[in-house]
Formats: sequence, structure tokens, C-alpha cells
Amino acid sequence: MIAQIKSMLPTLIENPPIVPEEISLPGRKVYLVQEGKMLFGTKQRAMFRFLSEIIKEQPKIDHTLYVGGYNASGPAAIAYASLKCGIKCTIIVAYKTEEKLNYFNNSRYKASLTALSAKIILVKTFGEARTIADKIRKESKKDSIYYPVMGFNTELWRTILTSQYRLAAIAGNLQIKQGTTIWVTAGTGSVAMSLNRAFPEANLGLFMTGSDKYKKIIIDWAKDRENVVLIPEIALEESPPIPYNTVANYDDFIWPYFYEFAIKNDIIWNIATDTIMPSS
Repeated sequence: MIAQIKSMLPTLIENPPIVPEEISLPGRKVYLVQEGKMLFGTKQRAMFRFLSEIIKEQPKIDHTLYVGGYNASGPAAIAYASLKCGIKCTIIVAYKTEEKLNYFNNSRYKASLTALSAKIILVKTFGEARTIADKIRKESKKDSIYYPVMGFNTELWRTILTSQYRLAAIAGNLQIKQGTTIWVTAGTGSVAMSLNRAFPEANLGLFMTGSDKYKKIIIDWAKDRENVVLIPEIALEESPPIPYNTVANYDDFIWPYFYEFAIKNDIIWNIATDTIMPSS
């Protein structure tokens, strides 16, 4: 898998057109935006532009440092951008359980980080990860490390990702009708907030899967936005298997609610996949 990822890097398109795929639900024609066709998921669209801007503002940066989960695609995206910018990258992975560690060790995420020459540090908890990150920063030259917030959720990031979504939508002739709902899993909220800005004519259905800290951020952001619906965790009838590639224990959380409640022309936005997919 490492060799496969390396072979794909020279032809990687950072912001490919968004071309929705039609999928069928009982009595409804709905659509899938499959961001898993990108090697590093939806954050690939903006990461190089974002990191380049950060380095322009802080030219002493020679190293990126990021804390991520065991099944997150964001770390691979920043590792790619770091390689392209010619700087080092360290990813601290919090895995929580031995089962999740085993998943990571056999995943495309670890293969991607290895292919991109990122240094990987494995720890059990996010608390340990942040302690190690603080130590690395303390022992490094002043202003030499870029240590972004989780999910890169800053105004600069959202502005760039919003712009990339709009450009990719135009390139792919994505036309979202007034009242269409985009359904997406939200962790830190950076993708959801960017989608809301990129496609203001759409409603947004969010299933929150982050910690209480990030859920509060999303709840506070959404409370005055009538077009944003936070999906409660409710008991549902068993839904059929997901008919597309996705990420277990993250992206897949939105599917049962989409299957149950989506209406005609709604879109499910899949952030990444567990497997490497063909680009077209």
C-alpha cells in the first residue's frame, strides 16, 4: 500500500471537481459526494494552500506537528502538504484501545503517513498526545513548529476550504437546489462550517461525533442558523449496508439517518474512505 500511495502522488489533483453520484433510496433519488476518491480525503482540497499561507506569515516554520485520531484523514493531508512545502512533519496518534491501535497499524492512514515520510508517535490518550506535543514545541527553536488546532478550524482554513469547494463545484457542475440538505458527519466542525459557507442555499444535517468540547463549539455555532440541523442520536429501524466506501466509526455514523430521513435531491457528503479508491 505504501508503494501504491507513493506512485499516486505525482498525479494527485488537490482540488478535483465535485461530481455527485446518484444513489437510490426507497422512493427517493438522492446523491453522494464521495471525497474518499481523493487520496487524503476532503481536507486535501485546501491543505497545501492553507499551509503555504501559514508559512508565508511565519517563515521560520520548518516542521508541522499535529495530534490526530487513529482513523483520521486530516493528519495525512497535512503530512502531504508538509512534504510539498519541503518541511518535516510529526503526527501524534491517540489510539485509545488495542483494537484501534491494530486498526491503525494496518490502515491506509499509517501507510499514507509512512509514504509521506512523516514521523509517527503512538500514544493511548489525547492527554498524553498533547503533553508530548508541548514537550516537542518547548525543545524546538522558537517559531519553528506549526501546531494547528484540531481540525484546522480557523478562519483562514474555513475561508480557503470554502473557496476550494466553490471552485470544485463549478468544475463539476454541482448545482444545489434551494432546500436541499447536505448530510455530513461533524468532528471539530471545520468541514461542516465550510460547507455551510460554500453552499448557503442548502440546509445542513450534522451528526456530531467529536468530544464534548467540539460538540459545544458546533452547538454554539449552529444555534442561530436556521438552515443547520443537529441530528439527535435516536433509535432507528435497521438500515441496509452502506452502498459506498466510507470510514468506520466516523463517516458511517450519518448513513442510518440519511437512509431514514433524506428526501429527494438530498446529498450525503462522505469525507474519506478506509480503502484507496480509483480517482474516477
